[in-house]
Amino acid sequence: MTHNIPDNRDISCYHVTKHSWRGKYKRIFSIGTHGISTYEPSTLGLTNAWSYDQVVSLTLSKSSNTSDKSQQSISNSSPIAEFILTFRTKSKKNDTMRFSSEYRSDIITDALRFQTLFYHHQQATSQPKVIHATKIHWSSQRLPVLLRIQSHCIDQIDATTNRYLCSYEYKDIEQLIPLTSEGDTTVRGFLIQDKHYSRLHAFVTTETSTLFQNIIDSAHTNIGVQIRLSKKSYTLNDYNQLRFGPTYISDEHLTSFAEFIVYKHSSRHVDHVRRLLCLTETCLIERDPATYHICTLKPLNEIFGLVRHKDSLQEFTIEYIRNNPTRSKCKYTSTERDILLATLLDGVRSAGNNDCCVKTNPTDRGKRFAPFGHLVDDEVEIQHLKFLVQPPSGRLSTPQDSHNPSASQGGVSFNEILKRFNANVPYSGLINAVSSEGMINSSFILKKTKKKHFDTDS
Repeated sequence: MTHNIPDNRDISCYHVTKHSWRGKYKRIFSIGTHGISTYEPSTLGLTNAWSYDQVVSLTLSKSSNTSDKSQQSISNSSPIAEFILTFRTKSKKNDTMRFSSEYRSDIITDALRFQTLFYHHQQATSQPKVIHATKIHWSSQRLPVLLRIQSHCIDQIDATTNRYLCSYEYKDIEQLIPLTSEGDTTVRGFLIQDKHYSRLHAFVTTETSTLFQNIIDSAHTNIGVQIRLSKKSYTLNDYNQLRFGPTYISDEHLTSFAEFIVYKHSSRHVDHVRRLLCLTETCLIERDPATYHICTLKPLNEIFGLVRHKDSLQEFTIEYIRNNPTRSKCKYTSTERDILLATLLDGVRSAGNNDCCVKTNPTDRGKRFAPFGHLVDDEVEIQHLKFLVQPPSGRLSTPQDSHNPSASQGGVSFNEILKRFNANVPYSGLINAVSSEGMINSSFILKKTKKKHFDTDS
């Protein structure tokens, strides 16, 4: 199906391998606002598209998934990390396409965020399991929440307002840890340990008997990741001590050398929340100004970019490498914005993160062909370098820049190509210099690109 999906916009794209009777070849696999699309990498031309009401499922390929659940599941970087896209044809029958990617768990997770729009969900009667729990807040308050066990994540819902708060995606969970009281082995709840830097999230609930196995089975069956159940239980004292992981509990990581008053923009609060944004040698910490308690902690090496909003003198956004909509960015307001951003950028660079930069527009994940925090394939980088000289001929689902007079109706504007180049190539420079066709003279291409840009401006 090669028709465009009306009003569809690419949200996340991946460079994958398609498996068919013709052999194996590369495709750009896109999860969009209204459907799933595939593109030809060399032209960015649309090859297939399915609106979500035509998508039946995205599942693991049986040929690449071990049946022994006690063993470590197939790694994301495994060359046989295959998945199956099942869709409805015009003749109202199911058909399939097979793909493989080192980012399989990310792809399936991104797609399953739209699973309520899938074809089989329109026919289904079963609902996700929901349990009542209490979330232990950073202020030590206990907040009533609902935990909805989805096929790809655990949704946290405000039990009072029934408002969605955030998701804990299975691909980002290292293990589940039973929560007990001091001197008592009775399980009172559980902790979710983050895979990236072992941050803990604590919940108190009486419904743990089947909850652990439901999460572990769902993660293995639907996403292909292994979530461990810790044999050792933690107490609340353990949680309070290790809440931000064992790496960042020392004074070296918690003592700040610069602090700024900011107002955080959060969907969890009606009004902007006053915070103290603190910069340490290794971390960016949010503290409560009244109590100086730590609200959140983020390692500086998890920062992807800094956005200095051009339509406001005080607003800025910090982008993170997380491939999770609720954790990928934080927006703030500060009267000291420019000083703050300069100090933060200097701290991030000092921590060894040389690919972070300040820009005026948020990064469009739909233009990037790999998750933040991972380098794109060498083929992708070199192809985007070639696009600077010879723009692709394909039509894109991402809307074109209507303010650029050089944008053509059927092709891609030069401004769009620059945005895609910047989204895929690290700020520190080109990583790959060799393609299947041999050495590419990147200096020659960039000089030619500058001349073309000047010619267009004149």
